[in-house]
Amino acid sequence: MADAQAVTIARVHQRLTTQEAAELLVISRPTLVKLLESAKIAFERPGRHRRVKLVAVLA
Repeated sequence: MADAQAVTIARVHQRLTTQEAAELLVISRPTLVKLLESAKIAFERPGRHRRVKLVAVLA
């Protein structure tokens, strides 16, 4: 904060959409989906949509 850097506070167990996770990682959504399907990043599928835990993205 002293260096004028942005600070974000989020719940550790927060689940992100694939678009939100891709934006956080600064990659495209299709690239993220490839990483999810190759089991490089853990995800859940409650219903039809993938959800990625914030801790999995930050790991």
